[in-house]
Amino acid sequence: MPRLISAIKQKGLLFVGETKGPRKILWGVNRGVRMNLDLASESQTYVGVAERELARHFETLSHDVKTAIDVGGSVGFYTLFFLTKTPVERVFCFEPEARSCEDILVNLRLNGLEGDPRLRLVNKFVGAQVTEKHATLDSIADEVVGPCLVKIDVEGAELDVLAGAGRLLARAGIRWIIETHSADLEKECLQVLKKAGLTCQIVDKAWWRAILPELRPAAHNRWLIAR
Repeated sequence: MPRLISAIKQKGLLFVGETKGPRKILWGVNRGVRMNLDLASESQTYVGVAERELARHFETLSHDVKTAIDVGGSVGFYTLFFLTKTPVERVFCFEPEARSCEDILVNLRLNGLEGDPRLRLVNKFVGAQVTEKHATLDSIADEVVGPCLVKIDVEGAELDVLAGAGRLLARAGIRWIIETHSADLEKECLQVLKKAGLTCQIVDKAWWRAILPELRPAAHNRWLIAR
């Protein structure tokens, strides 16, 4: 790992200033997947160490899934993982930002996945209520076939997402990977998950993040694994 970190840091210097364009990811859960990346800011995604701490959890929890739910799809990194690396039959990707939805569509095209019938891309926030711009996870519960993996990264709204997911929390065969953005949110999310009878694990940043940090706005930023 130290040699890899050294190589990434050296390459990262070369990436700065290069234009954005299609790249094939070199390593990690999405190895070989093509994405439109700006290497000045997304070099860790390119080399495969962005959120590397979660790699084994995604691989283990998704090996037999029939449904995957990507809440906070961003540019589609995990949606692409589900579509290309798992036996999934249905993927729901929720992304409220129109620009990010456009990026997802570009990345789907780069991998020959445009119009893939397994994917439903929903341009809405996910929370505790159903409105014109908001959905709940329970609103798609009848379409979810287990085993199912739910990934949540919603920049501080994770408790709201869980508040609208009571039916899924009560079902067997639903697995969860949730990014938490404060110590209080982590504690509250753990309470909800444990009350639902789920076994939980906290995944912290790797030791080598002191050398190769990810730029994150929140001081407290970890992940919860629940099943």
